[in-house]
Amino acid sequence: MTIYPHRLLPKINNKIIQVDQTNSDSLWLARQVPTDILRSGDTLRAISQYSNHFFDLSVNLVGHFKKDDIKIVLQNRDSKKHLIQEWREFEFYRKPKPSEFYTDSNCSPIYFELEKVHGFPLKMAHPSIPDKSYDYLCRIIHKPTKCNFWHFQFEWRDRNTGKIVKPIEGKRPFPRSLLTDFKNMYRIHSKRNPGNMRSLNRLEFKHSTRKFLLKYFKFLFGLSSNKN
Repeated sequence: MTIYPHRLLPKINNKIIQVDQTNSDSLWLARQVPTDILRSGDTLRAISQYSNHFFDLSVNLVGHFKKDDIKIVLQNRDSKKHLIQEWREFEFYRKPKPSEFYTDSNCSPIYFELEKVHGFPLKMAHPSIPDKSYDYLCRIIHKPTKCNFWHFQFEWRDRNTGKIVKPIEGKRPFPRSLLTDFKNMYRIHSKRNPGNMRSLNRLEFKHSTRKFLLKYFKFLFGLSSNKN
């Protein structure tokens, strides 16, 4: 029987990781892609199949999250929506049951160097509208789920308005040339064999005992106040 890795689960004294406040040197992000496509050497095709998620691409922070963890796939059933709910500080985790996940040998990791993609600017003139341009900034945001503390997401913001860039369902909000730029950014900054990788030390993702107790009691007090 396959056991879900305990090291992936969020613990009650874990804290949300602020990438801007973290030493990103030698930190890498892993994205799950099909092994058969990756073997063909077509990196762009491997990434392009997730074109609906270019703006919020899911990745995992490597270190405590191991290479083979990328093969873990949640079953497509009702329990999945509870497992992938966003985890918030001081909440308990939700450990997947053996029937709720499986390992897929056709899944491999592709890597992004955190310090290269976080803060990456993407700017281009509109191909058909004079004086209109796109000016975006890529940010990596920690979005832990109840079964995976090491889950992060790409986030793109408009540098002029500060608003998060999101596609509009049923519409093409950007010219095809800009979507090509997005694809190329992912292709250029993706690697099959990354360099030196380090794991976060515990102080980078856990509250100190004193801070944890202070924040936890405030959290509990807030819950009791809301009930009253």
